Amino acid sequence: MDGVDEFGRTVQLPPLRPAEVFRIGLESSRAHRHFSGGQAGWERGQRDKPFRLWVTCHVDGHKPWHLHADVPQRFGDTPHHAPMQAR
Repeated sequence: MDGVDEFGRTVQLPPLRPAEVFRIGLESSRAHRHFSGGQAGWERGQRDKPFRLWVTCHVDGHKPWHLHADVPQRFGDTPHHAPMQAR
C-alpha cells in the first residue's frame, strides 16, 4: 500500500477537506507469538471486535490535534463509543 510505514500500522494520507472521503485497505494483525490458539483462533476472537483508529490532524496556524474512534469491522454496525473524540 502506498505511504504505509515499515510496520504496516501508519499511513500518510493526502490532505483532506472536511467531509472528504479517502478509503484505505486493512489487513488482519498477526497473532502474538505467545497466543496459543494460532492465527485462525486469533482471527476468530478478533473478528467482531472494533478496531481503534487514530488520526492526527494538521492545519496551518494550529497545533496538531488527535482524534480516535472505535470502528466496527462489519459494514452497517455502529461504534460502541462516541464516533470521534478530540484528545
